[in-house]
Amino acid sequence: MPQTTQGALSPHQFDALAEFVKSRIGLHLRAEKRALVESRLIKRLSVLRLPDFDAYLDTLRNDPSGAEMNALSQALTTNVTAFFREAHHFERLREWIRSDVSPRLARGEEVRLWSAGCSIGAEPYSIAMVMIEELPSEYVSRVKILATDIDKSVLARARHGEYGARETENLAPDILSRHFTVTATGHVANDPVRNLVQFRGLNLIEAWPMKKLFAAIFCRNVVIYFDAPTQAALWKRFLDQLEPEGHLMIGHSERLDQNALRSVRSVGVTCYQKKKEGATQ
Repeated sequence: MPQTTQGALSPHQFDALAEFVKSRIGLHLRAEKRALVESRLIKRLSVLRLPDFDAYLDTLRNDPSGAEMNALSQALTTNVTAFFREAHHFERLREWIRSDVSPRLARGEEVRLWSAGCSIGAEPYSIAMVMIEELPSEYVSRVKILATDIDKSVLARARHGEYGARETENLAPDILSRHFTVTATGHVANDPVRNLVQFRGLNLIEAWPMKKLFAAIFCRNVVIYFDAPTQAALWKRFLDQLEPEGHLMIGHSERLDQNALRSVRSVGVTCYQKKKEGATQ
């Protein structure tokens, strides 16, 4: 079989790719990243046995399944995650559970949380473990954790809930023993942890199907992949999806825009609480 000849990603091809990707998943590809994009996607040309990037663009545009867009997203973004990553957010979560969540659950209310861009599940499972540790067992069933991601492959891993030794190496032995079961290849999250989390596919720049508001939203190191106007629009949408005095946790390299900052107060490092309507402080 003759070998495929693959050309470089030209500026014109890059611009067409960047425009298409932004329209579909919101990902912002800056011009100075053209060489990096080429190096990442040349592997996709090999896998698909395509001769050049024009053919690759045609494949993207004519793939109703979205499988290649999913592969492209995997190639150009980083699924770096860890249990209890950015520990200060989970310290704040514990404080908030004691002061606000537990009394609400005691009154029979439901508390909903959202992990947006959940990757392989370390973040929502960390939230679930905190809930289980901080709340009486009879309250836990009224906690609902939604975990979403655009990447179908990481969602499949997250639902399975099994992690290798390197992925759980930062967990204390007592947490592993309480919340995980040893397997031949690592550890799998126990049913009480997994049952608290519902995993769903979601493209953040498309319509959101959720009807109810959330008491807390974790969206960390996701919005950095979008341009400034898209980021501003997403921050507004997240805040609109939050209850009054609900919490928004963002990544250490992310910043809210000025409009969003007027609607929140800082309650910790990259941790914000939505103001009640009409509040100025």
